[in-house]
Amino acid sequence: MFFNKLIHHVIFLTIISCYILTGEFNPSSLQAADIEKKNETITSVKNDKPFGLNKRIPWTTSRVEGFPEPLPPYKLEIAFPNLKFNQPIAMFPEPGTNQLFILELDGKLLALEENYQAKQADLVELGFFKPDPLPDPVIDKKTKKKTEYKPGKRQTQCFTFHPNYKSNGFIFVVSDMHNPQLGDIKPRRFMRVARYKLTGKDSKKVDMKSEKIIIEWDSDGHTGGDLDFGPDGYLYISCGDGSSDSDNDDTGQDISDLPGSIIRIDVDHPEKDKAYSIPADNPFAKTIGARPEVWSFGHRAPWRMSFDEKTGDLWLGDVGQDLWEMIHLVKRGANYGWSVREGNHPFRPERKQGPVPISPPIVEHHHSESRSITGGLVYY
Repeated sequence: MFFNKLIHHVIFLTIISCYILTGEFNPSSLQAADIEKKNETITSVKNDKPFGLNKRIPWTTSRVEGFPEPLPPYKLEIAFPNLKFNQPIAMFPEPGTNQLFILELDGKLLALEENYQAKQADLVELGFFKPDPLPDPVIDKKTKKKTEYKPGKRQTQCFTFHPNYKSNGFIFVVSDMHNPQLGDIKPRRFMRVARYKLTGKDSKKVDMKSEKIIIEWDSDGHTGGDLDFGPDGYLYISCGDGSSDSDNDDTGQDISDLPGSIIRIDVDHPEKDKAYSIPADNPFAKTIGARPEVWSFGHRAPWRMSFDEKTGDLWLGDVGQDLWEMIHLVKRGANYGWSVREGNHPFRPERKQGPVPISPPIVEHHHSESRSITGGLVYY
């Protein structure tokens, strides 16, 4: 029967092809014959024996075990099943206690005893880092019309404890800031690193009046936004290229500004006109035209970094653009290629390269296997 049907369709298609080639094809001339043939086929199917299963029979005797792919090396579990957070973005243990500090994107800093059965009532709010206050309204001298500012926005990106936190109570917070907006004028968007002091013993709170702005730089995307103290006691801060696309400002290879770099500053010995000083061994401290804060450059969106506690090595996850994600072992004065290169691959090769050769990533991941790399920790 199958072959009869197959021959029927082949013949039918052949007839159509012949008629199309000769220009004499008329579908209605084949309609009656085709219907008659279909009726014969249906009758033939009805007379055949039934096939297939009316009901699926469970297979209960199989001895096959395991999975077609290897099991993942780790199993994920929800650490605090009884708690709910609003976009938690950073979490670190408080030095000298069994508490965890958790920072949410909207600016809330929370504390929690390291108890995996903790309930919502156990979550303590230590502080709320709010946007800058609204300036006074602007009054037009001629029309006397008053224009109000629209509220700004603040998204906290990360925080870290001062190495002497147990004695001074200092934490450092990096934020993505949007100034209040006046009318239709686009507000300034920038990154801010500020220091705060926690007060109290049994019930700690962030003293918001203690805010000391350490450093700011303009950024309109690809913010970076991580910070940590190195084993040398200096503060390292990651700065993205500051654009929302492919390094629109061509800053990745430019060491005369901060975007697109890791910076290194001394917050314990500030200069007279700044809240920090420049370590003498910073690689571009004596380079004319360079920002002396720059430790490495050629980064696109260095989102998370961490120090190896044993070796002091600085590891960095750099979010890629079109095809590649990068992991860098950051070295003093090194150039990691953006935006001349994306990882090991040309991206905008026509752009001017920075003052030192390009260093390749330790590892790169293609977007076919992973995207938007986050970072990681070295542990033993």
